[in-house]
Formats: sequence, structure tokens, C-alpha cells
Amino acid sequence: MKIEEVEKLRALGKSYSEIGKIYNVSRQRVHRFVNKIISGSGREIVREKIRKRDNYTCQMCGKKWMTGKRKFDVHHKDFDSSKTRQVDTNEPIDNLITLCHKCHSIEHKRHRSTSC
Repeated sequence: MKIEEVEKLRALGKSYSEIGKIYNVSRQRVHRFVNKIISGSGREIVREKIRKRDNYTCQMCGKKWMTGKRKFDVHHKDFDSSKTRQVDTNEPIDNLITLCHKCHSIEHKRHRSTSC
């Protein structure tokens, strides 16, 4: 589910229930998704921009995200562990990339083994 798609459906007069049926999720889940994006977890807005910039594709293995599946992760390339969720809204976007869950896990394991 992408916010742009939901916005188009809402503009066409579709209810959250109708949109939920399209994506095979509950009305409440659509509502939470929209509120989370709009009300501004700025972090999620930034992360969604990164996913969109990367064409919803893992930048390591090339796997394409499928609608309805868990969103891909957005990864800090510099592995700075001092960064928190609040920092993401101010993060330079060139330090962030989209990774599938498997590649994200591999990256963190690889980093831990080389940082000792």
C-alpha cells in the first residue's frame, strides 16, 4: 500500500473499507496507515521518500517490493549507532538506502563482524 495510491482512491470517493478490500487489509489498518503518514511521523515520511526514490527495490540484491507485503527497510549506510529515530527526519537522504529484510540483516551482521 502506497500513500499515493490511497490518496487517489480517496479522491475517487472510496472509503477506508473499500480501500481495505482492495489491499486485503482491514479498514482500521488503512486508517492507521494514512494517519501515520499524514500526522507526521516525519520519520516515516522520510523513509517512504527513500523507498520511492529507490523504486521500492532493494539496493543490494535488486528484489522488488510487492504491494501488500511488509515494507522494505531503510538503512543508514554509515552504521552510526548514535542515531535515533528522531534524527531520521534531518538525515541527509544520500546516507539512506532501501534494503529488503534479508539484505538488511546481512549488512548488520557483516558490520558487526568487521567492527570488532
